[in-house]
Amino acid sequence: MGGNPPVCPYFDYRYHLCPHAPVVWCAVHGYTVAMNTGEFYVHYGGDPYYNMAVDEWFFARVLAGPPALLARLYTWREEALTIGVNQKPERAVDLSRLGKTPLIRRITGGRALLHDPSELTYCVVFDLEAVGGAVAIDSPSAFYEFVAGTLVRFLGRLGFEVRYERRSAAQNSRPGFFHRAACFASNARYEVTSEGRKLVASAARQCRSVILQHGAIKIHGVAPHAALRMGRGVGAQSTNTPQPITAQALSSAGTFFREEISNSFGICLQPRSFSAKEEEEAARLVIHTRKNALGKRDSFEHGSHPVSLYRVAGTGATAGKSA
Repeated sequence: MGGNPPVCPYFDYRYHLCPHAPVVWCAVHGYTVAMNTGEFYVHYGGDPYYNMAVDEWFFARVLAGPPALLARLYTWREEALTIGVNQKPERAVDLSRLGKTPLIRRITGGRALLHDPSELTYCVVFDLEAVGGAVAIDSPSAFYEFVAGTLVRFLGRLGFEVRYERRSAAQNSRPGFFHRAACFASNARYEVTSEGRKLVASAARQCRSVILQHGAIKIHGVAPHAALRMGRGVGAQSTNTPQPITAQALSSAGTFFREEISNSFGICLQPRSFSAKEEEEAARLVIHTRKNALGKRDSFEHGSHPVSLYRVAGTGATAGKSA
């Protein structure tokens, strides 16, 4: 077959790359460019332990490599409280007022946070060394800034006027505040705000060249919980009756988020869903997370994460199989 490959209508002439195909024709320089690809998932109404287990699984997968980029957008079936990896549960929340709400330690930093069905949650896992996309993202700070920019454009498509913070609030450096205040009690660098209120709370973890960042997007406001110390001024943005995210709304938002991640990172992010084998693996990881909900669950740093229960055929890499 002769002629040049077709140019995608979404071709980005700033970088001469298209995020929708692994090899594209450069109309300016007249050659094809090979791109790294990633995977994107949408999960609706997940069990709290499932949501945390899958984020950790994605981290372990990219550490084992490939792919170089995994991302997903998801919602929660029921409310749950998560705390940062270095927080003490008795200081982060009021355990006497926890009730039946699940309490889970994240593998990322940050402070205590209430998740509920009104929240969109994202997860992006990225290998700084393996990616050969349209832009150079070679440091954690560059990665955080790219994700922040992606969130600003994504939320703009949902109708929000937002910005991301250039510096953290002063009180974040006080140990007493950090360990006791809720995540939405103050803003941190690269977190997204709208009309003065914090709209997105994020946390991250780096192991070798791989970074995981996940975050809660409170498009319907911040719901209160008796076990959380929200701090001054947060009550004004709280609501007792948050509106749940519907499956249709999540699907539409997922399309926007995938497109913005692809365009920002210059990587072909392909929609995926779990295979039957992966669902079985996820179920085992949920059991592991439930049994160790307040443990640090950092076995991925030593190559002993439960993801190693099976291997991708033909690659020799410990990872989950693409659907």
